[in-house]
Amino acid sequence: MAGSQSLVGYKNSTTGSAQVHTFDVSSYSSIVAKDLSFEVWDKTAESRSDGSLAIFAKIKVPADLAASGKINQVWQVGPSVGTDGRLVPHVYVGNNLQSKGTLDLKSGQSSTSSGGDDRLKKKNIHGILNAVSWGILFPLGAMIARYIRTFESADPAWFYLHAFCQVSAYAIGVAGWGTGLKLGSESPGITYSTHRNIGIALFVLATVQVFLQLLKITSIDSTGMFTTTALDTPSLSLASSMYSRVSIS
Repeated sequence: MAGSQSLVGYKNSTTGSAQVHTFDVSSYSSIVAKDLSFEVWDKTAESRSDGSLAIFAKIKVPADLAASGKINQVWQVGPSVGTDGRLVPHVYVGNNLQSKGTLDLKSGQSSTSSGGDDRLKKKNIHGILNAVSWGILFPLGAMIARYIRTFESADPAWFYLHAFCQVSAYAIGVAGWGTGLKLGSESPGITYSTHRNIGIALFVLATVQVFLQLLKITSIDSTGMFTTTALDTPSLSLASSMYSRVSIS
């Protein structure tokens, strides 16, 4: 991370021994070993049986950070250090962009960023909204229109139940889509292309389906049923049905 004062442990490509160097990552253009802005000594690295490295060092905490009692920390796993001593950048996806926390110098405890909890909450809300919308209400509304309407005793109740499911599904789906956009804007560098493309496709199909229905409905007759205009052609009905099937599938 640009601006970080880093201790980097790695195995020497020639000797195979574990070693530690300091890197002042002032920019991503040239990441080379360099002294930090505070004192560091007794740097050692230890190879573990699982292939990982443990880094040990003593540091002199700057006075302002010592007074606050807390410091921010970041950690990463990168590919290697080049033969010229330059640090090869790590990937910029998923956990690599969320590996940060706070170290309490007084208690010796560390904690992950509270922002991670907020993101998890938003992810859960995003998942629940879309599961209810696309996974429950939309299919239920379609099944009501397909199967319940065949019973004369269910007329016109089936229509209102169908309309309620579809309108509710679309409204909840828009909310779920919006939370997805918000999560994306708060997670630069993290892109789930397939998930995003599916979400965009569902939203577009559902929106077209809603407008097709609005083209058909003009008023409510004396029995409480919606009446339609000449726009309700076989082609429009077929298009509406096809969009509904594609959205659900």
